[in-house]
Amino acid sequence: MDSGELEAVARGAVRSQVRIATMVFGGVLGAFGLTWAIAATQVVVRSAAQPISPSFLPFVSGLMLAVAGLAVMVDGCRRPTIPEDEGDPTFDLPGQARVWVFFALILTYSLLLLSVHYFVLTWVFATVVLVVARERIDLWLPVKGALISAIMFFVFITLLEVSLPGSRLF
Repeated sequence: MDSGELEAVARGAVRSQVRIATMVFGGVLGAFGLTWAIAATQVVVRSAAQPISPSFLPFVSGLMLAVAGLAVMVDGCRRPTIPEDEGDPTFDLPGQARVWVFFALILTYSLLLLSVHYFVLTWVFATVVLVVARERIDLWLPVKGALISAIMFFVFITLLEVSLPGSRLF
């Protein structure tokens, strides 16, 4: 880097591929947030006497994710860029592949959620996501997946009373 590029970086400039990746991430985050908020409107409310319905927290969380995604995209658009170094790959291929695997896992999880037991499905997918995220494979990996599932089960089934398959078996 020459002194001009160092000054640009000091002002907040980023490489163009980082800018593109930031904007894509913001778009995905925003889309995920909107999807989450729309899905939260489909939660069945069993009692009109509840002060806060079970869909309130997921709906507000989805809207907050959408706003955060929009903010990330705006920040990515406003940042100045500096030219790429020659020979730099546009994207890291293994990292890109892991991202697509995560998207496929989220889609599969969403499709199976209403037909498979919630705790078991969440445990399996949490364990697989940990493997894809390059977590060390050992005896503790399924325990970590079970812990993630237990926390999610407690929040969504016990606290928010979302009715999903298997939500009354535990």
